[in-house]
Amino acid sequence: MNLRNAIVALLFAVPALIALPGSSHNPIVFVGALSWCLWFEYWYHRALQHRPGTIFQQKHHIHHATYQTVED
Repeated sequence: MNLRNAIVALLFAVPALIALPGSSHNPIVFVGALSWCLWFEYWYHRALQHRPGTIFQQKHHIHHATYQTVED
C-alpha cells in the first residue's frame, strides 16, 4: 500500500519537476505548486477515499477506524 501511495505522489510531482528548472525561485511558481498539492490532496481524499462503495472508501474507513491505536 505504501508503495502505491509513493508512486501516485511521484506522478503528481512531475509537473513540479518540469517547472522547477525554469522557476529560479519565482514566487508565482511556488504558489502554483502549493495550490496544485493542496488541490490534489483535497480531490484525492474527498473524491476517491470518501466515495461510498469503492475500494478506496473501504480501505480509508479502516484507516479512520484504527487511527492512533496501540499498534501505531
